[in-house]
Amino acid sequence: MDKAIKKTEKVIETVWKATDGLQAFQEAVYEIEISPKGEVKRTKKNSFWGFRDENEQVVIPTIYSCVWKFEGGLTKVYKNDKWGVINKCGDIIIPFDFQTLHFTSDGMVQVQKNNKWGCLRKDGQTVIAPQYDYIFPFCGVFAGIKAGTLYGFVHINGEEIISPRFNEIGQISPDGTVRVRQGTTWEQIVLFENQIFE
Repeated sequence: MDKAIKKTEKVIETVWKATDGLQAFQEAVYEIEISPKGEVKRTKKNSFWGFRDENEQVVIPTIYSCVWKFEGGLTKVYKNDKWGVINKCGDIIIPFDFQTLHFTSDGMVQVQKNNKWGCLRKDGQTVIAPQYDYIFPFCGVFAGIKAGTLYGFVHINGEEIISPRFNEIGQISPDGTVRVRQGTTWEQIVLFENQIFE
C-alpha cells in the first residue's frame, strides 16, 4: 500500500487490486490535523470522523458524523443524529442522547433533549434534568433558567431556588447579586446558599 502525504494535510492511501489483468484503483481520503506532540488528532475518512495518535494509528475509529477537539481528556461527538461525550480511549462518558450538547466555562455540560435544557457534570452525572426552555451557564453555584417567557434561578445542586417568575434577568455577579425585572419594575436581588423562594 502506497501512502502519499501532501502539504494539504491530506493523506491518500491507494489500494491496488488485480482484476482480469487490469489494476483497479481505489482511494480513501483522510483529512488530518496537526496537533501537539503526544495529542490525538481528528481524522476523517469517507465523511466520518475519528482520532489518530502521533504515529498516525487510528485510536478512535472513524464512525462519527462530527467530532470536536479534546479538552481536558474529553470531547463531544455526534453519531446517529445525537450528541454524546467520549474520552481519549473512545469510552462513552455521556451517552448519545442529546440534540445539543456543549461544555461551558464553569466545567459543566449543557444538554438539550426533547427541546428542553438541563445540565450535567463532565462525568455524566445529572445536575439538572432537561426540563427548561433554556439554562444559562453557572456563575459560582447559581444559574438562570427560562421556562416559557419567565425566568428564575437554580442552585448547582439542582434545587430551583427561585421559580420562573421574572420577565427578564441580568447576569449573575460573583457575589450573587443580579438585576431582575418583574412587570415594568427592575430591582437587584441577592442569591445565597440555602435560599428558596416560594
